[in-house]
Formats: sequence, structure tokens, C-alpha cells
Amino acid sequence: MLKKYLSACGVALVLVACGGEEITYYTEYYNSQVVTKVESGNKLKECTPEKFGEMAFLEDSSAVFFCNDNAWIRMTFAYEKDTVVIKDSSVVFAADSNCTFVMMGEDRNALICAEDTLWFGAPKTPENSSSVVENDVLTDNRDGSKYRIVTIGSQMWMAENLNFSDSVAAPQLKGSSWCYDGDKKMCDKYGRLYTFDAAKNICPSGWRLPSEDDWKTLLNGIQDEKDLKDWKAVVPYLISAEGWSYVDADGIFGFSAYPAGTKKYNGDSFYGLGDETNFWNEDGSCLMIKSNSLIIESHDKNYGFSVRCVKNT
Repeated sequence: MLKKYLSACGVALVLVACGGEEITYYTEYYNSQVVTKVESGNKLKECTPEKFGEMAFLEDSSAVFFCNDNAWIRMTFAYEKDTVVIKDSSVVFAADSNCTFVMMGEDRNALICAEDTLWFGAPKTPENSSSVVENDVLTDNRDGSKYRIVTIGSQMWMAENLNFSDSVAAPQLKGSSWCYDGDKKMCDKYGRLYTFDAAKNICPSGWRLPSEDDWKTLLNGIQDEKDLKDWKAVVPYLISAEGWSYVDADGIFGFSAYPAGTKKYNGDSFYGLGDETNFWNEDGSCLMIKSNSLIIESHDKNYGFSVRCVKNT
């Protein structure tokens, strides 16, 4: 989901720490916003909401600071070591040294790494904090991601899998959501895989994990409309047009369930890409779709499954 935003001009700054050690800081910027230098003995100026997005390199600490709302956030970029973000004396993010800080405009910025994304955003008023649906597209205002939506009968569903990854805004995500095989391209294509604890409150504002009754309404409605004998026969009408093995999609309803696979409940293995998908339900059960079956069942809540949200009624 992130790639659609990465259109700014890029610049790389190499800063030198007190001991001569290089600190490489990569950023993309808008309107000529760059990192300013605060010389030894001087302090950072007050961070206010009006200064959101300003950055400064503080010589005394050899670190870059980012103004986010009313607090400076320290970002230390150690040479070929870890990228660490410190806020209020607590480490809130640690990742590999290949992180990129991206200024996306519209008061939205992100530190993008291989396995996680830390979003920074200016404070929002209650009037613009909710997610918005316009022209059959849901905009998640937490991170700016956009998802196709589809109305089937009386229900409105996301027609793409959720790909929300901000583990600071949602601490339950830390170590509990993944891209298939650790490949970010899989998240861009199929969304993230979540444990149940990570998933149960992760839908955008105004949306929620479906209940068993929500699925029954959807499945029974399609079954009745198409005069199908059972839920198994509904599979071609739910799945995406591409990616599935051994079954052809009809796609008339636009739900487009991807064959996103599964993260195993123990260990680091993934399986089922191209052959199955599972969606978490609000009670911890899941809807499982395979090439030749469809069922609602229970699994260990540490599995990594996909999330499709349904609009509150």
C-alpha cells in the first residue's frame, strides 16, 4: 500500500558523530524541508503543532530529532547498526539500518523498514479523524492507505486485505503481524497476516472484524441469488480473479478474496500461498477459503491470518 505515496524527491545526508563515526540519514522531503543543524551547547527550540515535520541534527547527542505534535522524537541512525527511535526516554522502534524516513506531505510521514513501518502524523481534529469512503474507496486516515470497498446486499465490505502496520499506534502489532515470507511485496499485494490479538481491534474507525452472522449473511445471500447448493459452491464468487490454484473466479460480486496464505502459529513458517486464505472473526474463529472448500471454524489464535473489515451498521 505504501508505494503509491513514494513520489517525493530524495536526498541522502551523511552526518559525522563526535568520534568521527559516520551516521547516514536518508530522507525524502517536500518544499525544501531538510535537516537543520543544532551546534554544540545549543538546545532544540520548542516543538509545537505548527512545527510538525521539522527535523534537526543535534551535535551534542549526534542524533536526528523529529517534531511530532508537542514532542521531539529522537532518531539515532548508527553506522551499519540499528535504527532506533526514542520518544519520552523509551525505545518505541528498533529495526535494521536500511530504514528510510519519508516525508509524504499532508502532515504524514513514515519511517519505513523491511518488517515494520512507524507512522508520524500531525494531530487530527475529531472531524477528520475517522476513515472516509468516497467513490468506492476507503481511506484509512491512520496511515493514508486506500482500499477498494464493495457493497453486497445490505453490507459494505473491504475488497482488499488490511495492511495496517503502525506498531506504535497499535502496540499489539509488535511481533504479531507479518508479510508472507517476510517479503514486503506480499503485503503490498495481499495485505498483512495478523494474530487474533493483533487483529481484534485493528479495523479502521467505523469498521470492524466480521461476526459469524456477518459471513452467513454474505454467503447465504450469494447462495440464494445464484441458486447454489452449498457454501462450497460460493467459492468462485468470493475469490480474486488471479492467483488461485485449481479454481476459476467468477468475480461478479467483487469481494476478491486473495489466496494470501497463512503464518503458522508456532515458528516462522508460512504456507498456503495460492491455495487458501483465512479471515479472522470478532470471536476468534475464522472463515477459511480453500480452492475446494469454505468453512467457519476455530484455530489457535497465534496463527497469522488476513483481515477483511465490514462497515458498522
